[in-house]
Amino acid sequence: MRSLGTGPLDAKICIVIDFPSVSAAAENVVFYGWEGELINSKLLKAGIHPSSVRFESVIPFCPSYKNYRTLDPIKLDDYIRSTKQRLNDLLDLKLLIPLGNLCLKEFCNKKSIDKWQLSLLPTVDSLNVQKAIPSFLPSRLVKDFSLQIFLELCFIKAQEEKEFSEIRNNKLDFKINRTVDETIS
Repeated sequence: MRSLGTGPLDAKICIVIDFPSVSAAAENVVFYGWEGELINSKLLKAGIHPSSVRFESVIPFCPSYKNYRTLDPIKLDDYIRSTKQRLNDLLDLKLLIPLGNLCLKEFCNKKSIDKWQLSLLPTVDSLNVQKAIPSFLPSRLVKDFSLQIFLELCFIKAQEEKEFSEIRNNKLDFKINRTVDETIS
């Protein structure tokens, strides 16, 4: 099955989208033109060099009407299964960044990118990588420029999380009426 992925196979971070734009698919890359410029600029602002990131697309072409729902469900399942296998082949992968609702559903078992974007989430059991930070697709960011800050914040969070393969939980201490010594320690 044809796949669309670029970047190093030893990357710690992988950004995965549902499908590329028509121009990106023609160039055989995941992001092209303004999408590529947007992703690269936000990665650089977060201190991540784009050449150190793996980019994957679930569907290797732009489907009819730019909607993955126009695909045969069996074919879509094959693309999803193939993408999960490619992600599992990335042995150094520590963090997945699923962009959009399809990737959020398939890789984190959650619905609504509006609700879950920027959350540190566990991935589905069929993936070797254990955590993900979902965000919006670039096509949505161009429609609403105010959302672009969320992509940048996602990459800043990814920069902090990429060294750890598991989700780290900070112990929350809700003790009320602390003494001065307890507060300082």
